[in-house]
Amino acid sequence: MDKALLDKLKPYAGRHYVVMVRCSTDLQTETSIPTQLSDIHAACQAAGLVHAGDDMILDGKTGSKPGNRNDISELLTRKQVKNDYDLLIDLVEDRFTRAGPEHGMWAEFEFLRNGVTVLHLRSDAPEGPFASVIKTLKYEAAKQQSKSTSLRSTGGIQDAIEAGYVLASTHTNYGCYRLYLSSDGKPLHIIRDMRDGTQQRLDAVTREYRETLGTVGGKTGRYRKQKKERPMLVPGEEKEVSAVRLIFKRRWLDGRGGNRVAKELRALGIPAPYGGKWTQRQVDVIAENPVYCGWNISGGSTAALYNKRHRDGPQPVHVDPVLWATRENLPVELRQPEDWTIQEQPYMKDYLPEALRDVASAQIKALRERRARGEVADRVRNTHMDSLYLLTGLLRTKQDGTLLKGQNCGPRGYKTRYYAHPIARKDPVAAGFPNTTFRAEVLEKAVLSTLSETLLAMSDLRDELRLAVEAAVNARKPASPMALADLNRKLDGVKAQIKVTLDILTPETKEEGQAKLGELSQKRRELEALIRQTKESEQAPVLDVDATVESLVQRLKDLGAQLETLPVYTLRQVLVAMTDSMTVDMFTREVTMTLKIPPMAISDAKTALSDLCLQTSSGSSTVLGAQNTPSVIATIHCTHARVSQKQCFACQRVKRAA
Repeated sequence: MDKALLDKLKPYAGRHYVVMVRCSTDLQTETSIPTQLSDIHAACQAAGLVHAGDDMILDGKTGSKPGNRNDISELLTRKQVKNDYDLLIDLVEDRFTRAGPEHGMWAEFEFLRNGVTVLHLRSDAPEGPFASVIKTLKYEAAKQQSKSTSLRSTGGIQDAIEAGYVLASTHTNYGCYRLYLSSDGKPLHIIRDMRDGTQQRLDAVTREYRETLGTVGGKTGRYRKQKKERPMLVPGEEKEVSAVRLIFKRRWLDGRGGNRVAKELRALGIPAPYGGKWTQRQVDVIAENPVYCGWNISGGSTAALYNKRHRDGPQPVHVDPVLWATRENLPVELRQPEDWTIQEQPYMKDYLPEALRDVASAQIKALRERRARGEVADRVRNTHMDSLYLLTGLLRTKQDGTLLKGQNCGPRGYKTRYYAHPIARKDPVAAGFPNTTFRAEVLEKAVLSTLSETLLAMSDLRDELRLAVEAAVNARKPASPMALADLNRKLDGVKAQIKVTLDILTPETKEEGQAKLGELSQKRRELEALIRQTKESEQAPVLDVDATVESLVQRLKDLGAQLETLPVYTLRQVLVAMTDSMTVDMFTREVTMTLKIPPMAISDAKTALSDLCLQTSSGSSTVLGAQNTPSVIATIHCTHARVSQKQCFACQRVKRAA
């Protein structure tokens, strides 16, 4: 035993002690924790100290965030309640804390105030009048070492992600396995996460079982990636893959919400990722994960303390000292799309059917971008987007502009779908017109049939399409540098007002200040959207009007040919994207529908229009977003008649004047 350690502990012989040991990551738990414990206990026993039992073991606990250090309060409470120890021993200062001298000296004083001496066993800080000064420097050195480690590790991880040696996914995703490749791309083995603390090693080709790694409920013994191995995600168990495909189809093609999909999965008896019942949150996490489309985002968010990853090198982070001192976890910051690192996952490209993958990928990307910009999604007024009422949200009355709603009428077992006015249905006098109802199936069939005929006859509407394309081209003309500078100046002014409002916010002015902040935040979002659209218009390629018109003619014909075979949700989105207005006269029952071209269809000449309508419905950004007055390309007029006491509608496209 080291004589210097015995001499250091000799004055404390006979006193009761508790040991505090700490390591920052789970990977260090197997080696660092046992080494610290054995080192301290061996010295204490040799010096005649009495172990009070129940050491404080902090495995996987960072010492840089004082807000997550509940161990200190637990030890102080133990002292106050049990009073079974008066000496707290750790190895050196950086095991006690890495949060700097403010935290270290405060914690030592709190222990001392409660009758506990903190002893750093292997510290070389001298005793004497200036011991506290040296100890302060030791704590600051520990903090600076954490900052240095952060700088190196942040840059190293970013390089490893870009080189393919580290996955952007921290955990193996549901319905996936991890395939490990050698440096020359040769498959080595597959690791299957059993989600109980254990893993299975499988053959890379046959997927035959090889061995089990880890322990149930533990963190030790799991597979450790070797330095030159390249991990890739691959499709996992077939039952889970089928569940993921169902989730994506229901969310992105059928338009169902997470809660409704979770109910369906529970009804089918499919177990949730960790057992039990599916929840809305679990469904949403899977449905919004781009890894199932063959790519993933690294650096999409950060809760960094000192540095955050970036392609151009680590970027420093400035954290509010109050949050750092009090919060267990720092707030998560969503980063802008230009700061993302996109990691391709080639083995996941065929995880979903191609048509579903393309739609889901575009919508997930648009969703992530909107969230990163702080944009609030528009409220979905029709939550049953896959219902059979195709015209809900589109069909308005000519008299007061109210949207008609779908309803079922008739005796049980013989229900018929109708569209009705919500007020006139209850009180025709108050509405000012009769309670006129419209057979949904009859009206929808007539509208879709005429819409299909109109799309197939697009060759006759080249002049209208040309006007729409020319309007889009004019909307894309880049703004002058002076206009962009003026927008930036206004944005800076709004940001300054937000800062001033936050600075003067007090409990007395909280309600008024929050309202003001809401108004300013809305202005900021509007200005940021205008600036973004202006910059995008500058980068947009020049459109060839003739080629664009010909492409639109062909793709609109293709859409007309497949219109009746589209899924209900997709068909609804096509109607939403292409309908400029749809009005009905409550007295004559005549319906007028005007058609427009979705702006995105003009800038994207490759994607099928049905898929583009889905993407447009998700709110994806487009440089044509500033086009507020879409060009009408056709008008459909429907007249009502009764044949053998049954409603019928005769619809036709209104021909333009010669």
